[in-house]
Amino acid sequence: MEPQLKVRIGFGLGTRSEVKKPNDLGELAENLERLKFDSLWFSERVAGSSLDPLVLMSWIAGRTQKLKFGPS
Repeated sequence: MEPQLKVRIGFGLGTRSEVKKPNDLGELAENLERLKFDSLWFSERVAGSSLDPLVLMSWIAGRTQKLKFGPS
């Protein structure tokens, strides 16, 4: 029997993300989960305006069931 391989696809927001509202991110996460993405990755930005990655991960945890997430 040959081993089965699984392709895992993640989505990274990066530091230049235009997502400024948690609701926009919630919709993005729900769509990624619906489209069978495996993970969503958040970057922390030292300077400039951005949403806190730890707060965003908490928000995503409440809106998804199978999507994995973490800091990149």
